Amino acid sequence: MKTKERLLAESLFSLSEAFGLEERVGEELMAISRALKEKSELKDLLESEKVEFEKKRNILKKLFSGKFSAQTLSFISLLFELGESRKIDSLAVEYQKVLKERMEKLAEVRVPFPLESLEKEKLAERVKEIVGEDVRVQFVVDESILGGFKLRIGDKLIDASLRTQLEKIKDLAGKR
Repeated sequence: MKTKERLLAESLFSLSEAFGLEERVGEELMAISRALKEKSELKDLLESEKVEFEKKRNILKKLFSGKFSAQTLSFISLLFELGESRKIDSLAVEYQKVLKERMEKLAEVRVPFPLESLEKEKLAERVKEIVGEDVRVQFVVDESILGGFKLRIGDKLIDASLRTQLEKIKDLAGKR
């Protein structure tokens, strides 16, 4: 059974993914966790049941607004509203685990121009065949690619771009 922290981390990841902020939110969570550890008076104030939620929300806004994304601040604010603020440290750790798991299964495909839905579906299926497992495919338009595509999964890169193919041919021709 999943822990409450795991469920919260997965929810926050889904939210951050919708805005393309997965890594940034993870960094922000860790920074907020560190800030609350370093300033125990602040943590005590924010976790106090005697302090009204609106006052806590205003304190969070003053401290972190403009420094962190609205998504992170809204989620942290929600934790305080639900009385779950003590879970920020464990949530930050759990979020990093979710981020690592999900990003490892993310295939970024760089293409020279926007693809139609059917083209994306076909290429996504081909990527899954190449990888040998189910992965999330994210398409990025990269105009520096003349043709073909570049596929990145974690730290692995498969370069099937036209430029790389031409360079390989040039290298082979030069060796003869």
